[in-house]
Amino acid sequence: MGDSGGPYYYRYKQYAPSITVDNQGKPDRTGLLRLYDRSHWEAVRVDDIANFANWYAYYRTPTLMMRTVLSRAFARPGAKATGGGYGSDAVRERTSPTGERTARRRT
Repeated sequence: MGDSGGPYYYRYKQYAPSITVDNQGKPDRTGLLRLYDRSHWEAVRVDDIANFANWYAYYRTPTLMMRTVLSRAFARPGAKATGGGYGSDAVRERTSPTGERTARRRT
């Protein structure tokens, strides 16, 4: 792939052996040997990544639009837009057992 010219990057082949890790999630000795084995990597042209980036940017806009529409459609009337998503308030009021109103932040 490198001989054809143009920019490219490397990615781990799909069918290459899996990289084994220790209990902390770091590659162990066998995993490192597989990771640094040249035959387990393949070159990918940047054009493929550019195509994906264009596709993502194009289809992301309608998705964001639908999220906004759904948030507004299911929002409670008069609820403040807090960024909690789909019309939920980040802070909601509750009545305590003693009858006092308390505000509690959603998690």
